[in-house]
Amino acid sequence: MPKVKIFAINMANKKIRQTIMADIHSILSKKEISKANHFKKKADKRTYIIGKYLTKKIISEYLKVEPENITVEADKNGRPHLHKPKISRFDFNLSHSGDWIVFAFVGAGQIGIDIEKIRPINLRIAREYFTPSEQSYAFNDKTLDNFYKLWTLKESYTKAIGKGLSFPLKKCEFIFKSNRVLLKVKNKNTTKWSFKTFKIDRIYQIAVCADKKSAIDDIIINKIPTLKTS
Repeated sequence: MPKVKIFAINMANKKIRQTIMADIHSILSKKEISKANHFKKKADKRTYIIGKYLTKKIISEYLKVEPENITVEADKNGRPHLHKPKISRFDFNLSHSGDWIVFAFVGAGQIGIDIEKIRPINLRIAREYFTPSEQSYAFNDKTLDNFYKLWTLKESYTKAIGKGLSFPLKKCEFIFKSNRVLLKVKNKNTTKWSFKTFKIDRIYQIAVCADKKSAIDDIIINKIPTLKTS
């Protein structure tokens, strides 16, 4: 059974940043470093560098390929894919919010991950993107946890299928039963996918979507990614 590996890095962690920056020239290409230097905002530059670093470092470790031989390209929906080397069914995904960036990969299958910082929001947005039953689930929670659990689940699913927010979020409905997460797509039950939700740093909600045949591991937090640490 393919395993889904998940890494979470706190970008505000000074030690982590220093470790990455010390190793950056062995992982990122000159072109990628040049692009990073064109960001006007420090936060955007930081996110870009750490995201690229995680992507190439993990893929390099897993596939035993030198970083300079790895090319990642985005499709028409902006979803990154491994372009070089060509590896059948290998998939990865990443997301960031606030101080955290998360990366997930699976050796064979499809994967989607989303992280959101829990912050005040007008719940009327739920009426636009949630089904009636999901709205009830979201509105019954004063902490906003349910809203963000639903939102990250929806995003993880649409990212796994390669559609992102181009897929109407109301067409996928999540149901919670006996600690299980069930999914309906266009009013039809589907058992193709498995889901797992996490909460880190108290105010960050994460959801992962993967093929049903995949086993989703726990998150590896604040460890420079190498398969030896998992």
